Amino acid sequence: MIETFTSLGKFLRQFAEQRKDESPDLASLNKHHYDGFKELIASEYIHNPWFTEEFVLRAIHGISLM
Repeated sequence: MIETFTSLGKFLRQFAEQRKDESPDLASLNKHHYDGFKELIASEYIHNPWFTEEFVLRAIHGISLM
């Protein structure tokens, strides 16, 4: 279970750092979820104007450090 949360943290951190991590341990997650998650971050303000891309990335960064 710890490995799962570690992978989730690494996956989220790449968005906060605005660079795709090409490491093998993220290959499957990135293949299936990276582009969709990136689009979701960019478009979230449409549903709630408070959730600008900048604020969403800050929140994701904080979560990735937990």
